[in-house]
Amino acid sequence: CMVIAGPAWEQLRKAGYVAQRCAGSHGPFDICAVNASGVRLIQVKAEGATTKQDRRDLRALTVPPCVSVELWERRRGGWIVEVLNGPRDPPFTV
Repeated sequence: CMVIAGPAWEQLRKAGYVAQRCAGSHGPFDICAVNASGVRLIQVKAEGATTKQDRRDLRALTVPPCVSVELWERRRGGWIVEVLNGPRDPPFTV
């Protein structure tokens, strides 16, 4: 996951987030990113690796209003970002 999560982490840091990778993550999130607007809990997947169960599991999480639960899927040329729980308009897009 480091190969996929690394570029996402770097992009968040360049956008002004304090971002932490969850190395060797066996939990639901690969990256936690924080700025003055809120917290982004992000699961990062390679293209085609996301399952319906991944989406269901992330949607089922209860989070405070300032927290978004996101699924980032790497695609050629960038990212597909899905906000699965929390604020629907994150302060930054990719």
